Amino acid sequence: MGTEGVLNLEYLRSPQAILKITQMVFLLTAFLLVHTSWFAVQYVYVFFQVITLGVFIIILLFLCATTFGLPSHLPPTCWTLTPLR
Repeated sequence: MGTEGVLNLEYLRSPQAILKITQMVFLLTAFLLVHTSWFAVQYVYVFFQVITLGVFIIILLFLCATTFGLPSHLPPTCWTLTPLR
């Protein structure tokens, strides 16, 4: 089914995975540019750093979950019936 061992290498070669990897590269680049800036007031950019790292981690988790095939192993959840409290 396109999987070799544990990893879904077919997905890693798909356009969706390449887009996720490109997003991660751009987010990491944006974080590093702001983090290593030479401006005297660093606390102004803390919000941007937190957001870029948060989005980077979420994309990394989705990429890893899809690469390891977790969505096909987990039972489907009907999110419209799940109470969000």
